[in-house]
Amino acid sequence: MSHDFFATAYQQGYRATVRFLLCKGALPDEAEEMAQAAWTRGWEARAQLKSEDRILPWVNSIAYHALCTERRRRSRHGELKEMPDKRPGPASCLAEIDVSRLMTLCSPLDRSLLLERFCQGNNMEDIARRHRLSRVATRVRIHRSKVSLRRHTQEKATALRRQLVAARAWQEAA
Repeated sequence: MSHDFFATAYQQGYRATVRFLLCKGALPDEAEEMAQAAWTRGWEARAQLKSEDRILPWVNSIAYHALCTERRRRSRHGELKEMPDKRPGPASCLAEIDVSRLMTLCSPLDRSLLLERFCQGNNMEDIARRHRLSRVATRVRIHRSKVSLRRHTQEKATALRRQLVAARAWQEAA
């Protein structure tokens, strides 16, 4: 793997690695530091990477293992008790479950495009190239998927609102 290829991958993937660590519960400063360390380890161990197009998941796995190792170290030394509770609350967990359900409404290709764009933070050109689509076709598919999911969510919210109003009316009448 060439120095230029790795430098480009770092520029495009560093922020995605930070976001990945934040999603795994790392604190912002900790995520920045661990992402930097993961990309450094990736550079040092680049000969182990079998496929250059898998560099981001590979570096993210390095970052995730570093996060797990740090958490184990802290738990052995009792440092976790002093850390503020930054875990997501029940509302965000429910939102994550609902997003998972919504994603099942998309075709496998559209689901993959949405995940790569909004979860992994890849740019449109890379996504289009990976899926052998034009950049315009990729943008259109992502846009249509978002509109469809938004419409479904709004319809669901409207139906729930109607049920709530009907339940309140029934309670008041009783």
